[in-house]
Amino acid sequence: MRRLPLFVLMAAGIAGCPMPINRPDVTQPDVAVQDRVATDTNRPDIVSMPDAMSMPDATSMPDATSMPDAMSLPDVMSLPDGATGASAQIRAVQMAAAGMVDLPIEGVLVTYVVPAIAGATAGNDPAGFAVQADPTGPALFIAVDPATLMPAPTAGDRVSFRVTTTRAVNGGASRWASAISGYNRMSGSNPLAPMVQDLSSAADIASALGSYEYELVRLTGSITDNGANAGAAFRSFAITTAGIPTMDANLRMRIPQALATTLGLAAGCRVTLGPTPMWRFTAQAQPSAWVAADIMASGCPAIMDAGPEGGVDAAVDARADTGVIVDSGVDTGVRVDSGVITDSGVPTDTGVPMGDACVPRIVINE
Repeated sequence: MRRLPLFVLMAAGIAGCPMPINRPDVTQPDVAVQDRVATDTNRPDIVSMPDAMSMPDATSMPDATSMPDAMSLPDVMSLPDGATGASAQIRAVQMAAAGMVDLPIEGVLVTYVVPAIAGATAGNDPAGFAVQADPTGPALFIAVDPATLMPAPTAGDRVSFRVTTTRAVNGGASRWASAISGYNRMSGSNPLAPMVQDLSSAADIASALGSYEYELVRLTGSITDNGANAGAAFRSFAITTAGIPTMDANLRMRIPQALATTLGLAAGCRVTLGPTPMWRFTAQAQPSAWVAADIMASGCPAIMDAGPEGGVDAAVDARADTGVIVDSGVDTGVRVDSGVITDSGVPTDTGVPMGDACVPRIVINE
């Protein structure tokens, strides 16, 4: 056997074995290296969600952006049992954002037509009409002048239309339909008696106002003050009822000033209002009358005819404590309390006869 030189064998061994390669340490880098790499490549750690990437508390709905009380309409969120589809349509309008919408209202009853009141602010007290589908609501006020519709709506009409614009009122707590289209009267002279709610014994008129707003109601109560201004051309009076026997600042009867003057309304009057829509001003319930047919008053101080012999100049606007109007044939604004006044202008004691009769004293504010 031929022997090969040693250097040949060594060369062959070197050729058959791979040369060692100098490798870096292939062990996993420590966490700090991984974090650095992730940071350098702007790639978040995808294994575990870091604190900065988890949903922070600030992205949950904060109190400031949650629906405020005035906008959340807590009292009108649920429909009464047995409510019709039309009631659901009314509720959709009530819950819509103010502005342009396109919402149907189908087959509702016109329960009351609100007239324009001379001297009133049109934006606050517009002519319009209320609609309702079920006896316990909900109801909606349509702030569209009835005279602009054909045929003009009247109480008892069954109508359909589309609400195209809503307006937020009462601090955002309510919606009016301020523009409509496709108005159609389906029928007329439908009975409204089944729709009327008598709230004389209700204890929650103010506390659950959202459940009553613009619904057709009747109410009997007693006036407990001499009234206050309640917007241009309107006056309001504190009232108590069987259900609310003590004065509540959030329950006041509202009526046009001219009608209140004609009726001589004042503390002590017993009144029955309605059926009319339950009006409201923010959180204040305002059972209302717009025309004489909406209200019956009794127990008020009697309206008297002083006549020319009463010694009152018809041009003098005078008032006294009781709020009773003295009618001298013209609208003098004279009001009387107890006692008499002579032609000389000197008041005498109550009950002193003038001629054959005793008359109340007429007090004139200088």
